[in-house]
Amino acid sequence: MANVAIYGGAFNPPHLAHVAGVDTALATPKVDSVWLMPCHEHAFAKAMVAFSTRVTMCRAMIAAFDSNRVGITEIEATLPGPNRTIDTMAALESLHPEHRFRLIVGTDIFLEQEQWKDFDVLQQRYPFVVLGRPGFEAPPGVTCSPPLPDVSSTEIRRRVREGLSVATLVPDAVAAIIENKELYR
Repeated sequence: MANVAIYGGAFNPPHLAHVAGVDTALATPKVDSVWLMPCHEHAFAKAMVAFSTRVTMCRAMIAAFDSNRVGITEIEATLPGPNRTIDTMAALESLHPEHRFRLIVGTDIFLEQEQWKDFDVLQQRYPFVVLGRPGFEAPPGVTCSPPLPDVSSTEIRRRVREGLSVATLVPDAVAAIIENKELYR
């Protein structure tokens, strides 16, 4: 039975901190592979570019990884929205009983846990791989990675709108998609 860590998010766009998060999760004990899970319809109504575009950017982001260890699940596009993580994880379990699932989260998530449906159940059923986020401490007793690079999709979108370079913030292939599709302008 393979241990799969699910890395969910808007990925609007995916960036180098996401790359570091995948690397970190792959180095975590009891993680055989990582699946990115782009959000289809955000539970908190975040505005996002088209799902298919974000999936394409995620595929570009993970192209350098071993495809046997890093992939993408588009399951949220098949579920009624808005998507809640606990429901999506249960659907993944039903579709893939041959896997044990974990959930990749950032330390910032613990400040938002009241907004999450069945947060305690998520944490118990799908043991968290906790990624350090700059400015957010892990709660007592929670083991986390060192902080990831301080990169945010919000900052990337702002820089694109202002005509500034994002070359050091996103993989080259993602930057090319943003440029070619004229995203975030």
